[in-house]
Amino acid sequence: DSGVYSCTVTTRLDLAESNPAYIFVKEAVDCVMSEWSEWSQCSVSCQGGTQSRKRSVMVEAQNGGKPCDSDENTLEERRCNNFCCPLVCDENAVEKTVESGGGCPYCVCKPGFAGPGSKCGEDSDNDGWPDIHLDCAQPNCAKDNCRNIPNSGQEDVDGDGIGDQCDDDSDGDGVGNED
Repeated sequence: DSGVYSCTVTTRLDLAESNPAYIFVKEAVDCVMSEWSEWSQCSVSCQGGTQSRKRSVMVEAQNGGKPCDSDENTLEERRCNNFCCPLVCDENAVEKTVESGGGCPYCVCKPGFAGPGSKCGEDSDNDGWPDIHLDCAQPNCAKDNCRNIPNSGQEDVDGDGIGDQCDDDSDGDGVGNED
């Protein structure tokens, strides 16, 4: 039991009694963890995300009590919403399915069109870039920088927005390109 105890010592030789000594005894306290929190909202609404929950140390071990395990989990994660998102393809796109692995279907623009599949714009030079900027955030929504000459890499050394294939001064040095 925890508490304060008094001790005195008597010797056999002179039967003298010592002054009392006090010993403090403290009870061992084990580590105490909180309950797990509720699971968080899933990171995505479809196609597989993660959610987590936490707990924390409420009371550290004291006086020789059982310590918290060094690998005691304070964060737990799990997968969630492991289903395919609803597919909405542009009218100029077709739905494709993954050949192996059971992945989710996706949209691909038809020949003569370019974009991410959910949006497709005309692609007059068939280089994979739409002739006009599409209203979407993916990189392949950007307007072709050299509309009538195929340049799938969209090279633009001088960064002027005109593709090198169409730029009379592709390096921006003020001197025209040499043939």
